[in-house]
Amino acid sequence: MRGDDHVVLSMATAFLCLSPWVTVDLTADCLWCGVCFLTGLFFGSHLPDMDVAATEGLNVRSCSGFLFSAASLAVICMVRLLYQVAGCRFDGRHRKSLHTVCGVYVATIVIAILTGILFEDAGWWSYNVFYVYAGIFCGGLLHLAGDCCTITGLRPFLPVFSLHLSGGINTGNYRDHRPVRYAQCLVCMAAGVIAGQYVYHIPAGRLLFPVLGIVVLLWVVFYVISQYPCYRKP
Repeated sequence: MRGDDHVVLSMATAFLCLSPWVTVDLTADCLWCGVCFLTGLFFGSHLPDMDVAATEGLNVRSCSGFLFSAASLAVICMVRLLYQVAGCRFDGRHRKSLHTVCGVYVATIVIAILTGILFEDAGWWSYNVFYVYAGIFCGGLLHLAGDCCTITGLRPFLPVFSLHLSGGINTGNYRDHRPVRYAQCLVCMAAGVIAGQYVYHIPAGRLLFPVLGIVVLLWVVFYVISQYPCYRKP
């Protein structure tokens, strides 16, 4: 999927997951934790594609491109080193080792270590940073879930086992609007949960596990729907 599709789908999924906490008794601390988590999720939704930036080298065409490619190179080098220490083979090509659950987990640890040192030295350390790291990890996993719905697909469980998951969404087909439709469905569900909690005065967090179950079910449905190619004419 394209980068914007990953961001939209990740944010919409997180919106539904966090909706049980959006009630009349929402506290400022809870709101701030949610903001930290969503911030991490935004960056995490791009995390697996660091393998592209690392493969292409430093991008000097823009400041943001340079920073992302430089950070990608640093993270990839550290992840490769940890893989070697663990005795595992690391493939730095696109949609390979970094596009796996293990790769996302190791990359999140690397990012947490590197940024944690910087935050500590700058005096910015706070326990809310853990919500950012959790968001980065979840964003990376949602990125994998989205790519599993594309034609190329992934082997997300390497190096444990090599199950290949793929669908029919063509990343280069701009007429295939299924990722946006999936996101709209998630946002509508979240709006329904929030409205129901306000109308029926449901306490914060009461619907957390049912909503998480709905999220998993919806992603299974999305995956099944994605198996069919888009034949829409121009």
